[in-house]
Amino acid sequence: GGETHSADFPFPAPGLAGPSDGFLAEVNPPLFSPGTPVITVTTYRVGGNGEDRVRALVAVPADSGLPGAPRPFTVTDIGFAGTTTSTDLPVRNSAFAQFAGLSDSFVGMWNVTAAAPRWLTYLGGSGADEVTALAMDWAGDLYAGGWTRSTDLPVAHALQPTSAGGEEGMFAVFDATGVLHHFTYFGGSGDDRIRDVRLIPGSVARVAGSTTASDLPLRLPIQDRGER
Repeated sequence: GGETHSADFPFPAPGLAGPSDGFLAEVNPPLFSPGTPVITVTTYRVGGNGEDRVRALVAVPADSGLPGAPRPFTVTDIGFAGTTTSTDLPVRNSAFAQFAGLSDSFVGMWNVTAAAPRWLTYLGGSGADEVTALAMDWAGDLYAGGWTRSTDLPVAHALQPTSAGGEEGMFAVFDATGVLHHFTYFGGSGDDRIRDVRLIPGSVARVAGSTTASDLPLRLPIQDRGER
């Protein structure tokens, strides 16, 4: 996934929808067989009338670790997220259907077989917002982390319901159908960004990032202040 400014990018429909479009690309390497190997590339557009960029991708885990448990989704479902200035993203089954500000994040689940999103939503407030990290559990729930300059995020079941100042980390959890279950700020009075999200058994999320804040809401820290 990424961003393109190329009008001749090999989308199924030619041209760009805006100044730049986000894209998803599926690359199928050749199998070991006689003859000339052929690599096929299938591309999908993610964008609207503004500038769009895919920043994070994640696939459904291979198995649940539970013997005999049915898989609710298949390997053709891909979680994706990025940032946009488009006011007309093709949202579907969305938690937030309207563009909210300077630039918004977007989060969704793409079905490769249908070549369309199962769900796609804006995520952000009146400032600049960006999701840069994704994780997915076996049930298809998406865990999204990033940063925001918005002071009016539409938080839900928030650990930290308001911004403490500057750039703030943000973290959201969606279920497999796109329903928003949690959306929170995370940070202190400086600039904070969540840069990675990982899951451990039991769908427990661990996040990592960066901060210039001396007042992070620490709990059981091994280092209780920044060192200079």
